[in-house]
Amino acid sequence: MRFQRIVQDAERVVVLEIFGTLDAIEAPLLVPECTALVEGVKTGHYRKVVLELKGLRLIDAMGISVLVKLHTAVVTAGGECVWQNP
Repeated sequence: MRFQRIVQDAERVVVLEIFGTLDAIEAPLLVPECTALVEGVKTGHYRKVVLELKGLRLIDAMGISVLVKLHTAVVTAGGECVWQNP
C-alpha cells in the first residue's frame, strides 16, 4: 500500500489517495496519516477530507475499520469526510 496527501489550500480540502492493498498488515501503517488529518481538521487547516479509493485493489475488514474510524473522527472534529470511488 502507498498513499499520497494532496492539499487544496484555497478550499481547505485535503485528498488522501490510497493505492494497492489495505489489509490487516498494511492498514496500521495508515493510522499515523489518519491522525494527522484529524488534527488538521481540529486546528482548522482542513474542513473536508476526501478519501480517493480508485487505486485500491484490495481492502479487508481491517482496512475498512481504519477508514471508518477516520471518517468518524473527522466528522466528530467538525469536518466533512467523503469517500470517492469506493
